[in-house]
Amino acid sequence: MTVMVHQREQDVFKASGASVGGIRYELQHLNYGIDGCALRLSGSIDIKSLKALRELLTKCLEQAVGLVVVDLSDVDYFDSTVLSALVGFKRDTEQREVRLAIVRPKGPVSKIFRLTSTDRVFDIYKDLDCVLNNSG
Repeated sequence: MTVMVHQREQDVFKASGASVGGIRYELQHLNYGIDGCALRLSGSIDIKSLKALRELLTKCLEQAVGLVVVDLSDVDYFDSTVLSALVGFKRDTEQREVRLAIVRPKGPVSKIFRLTSTDRVFDIYKDLDCVLNNSG
């Protein structure tokens, strides 16, 4: 099963990374029985890159029908403005009846979710396979 998870993530994020507004990212279409979009972010994201983040999230939502995955596993830092943007984005996905899944926030990013109790607001998963199977 672990091999399948790893292979699936490689399939989803096979495109080479790009950068916009200081944010490194990969954007991929999902088609594993659900039409969606996956956005993998990396590095540090703060108020200086907020406009670019919002544009990426909007682009991802425009491509998604049923699911948007925001993978934070490679994000080392983000501030409260980024969390606020994610909360707003959650509202946008709910209005369009699109499921939003957050994958693997770690370290300081995970701590921000816990301290603000937004870990109870978002559906947070340990990996992409859990998102696609709708399990922990």
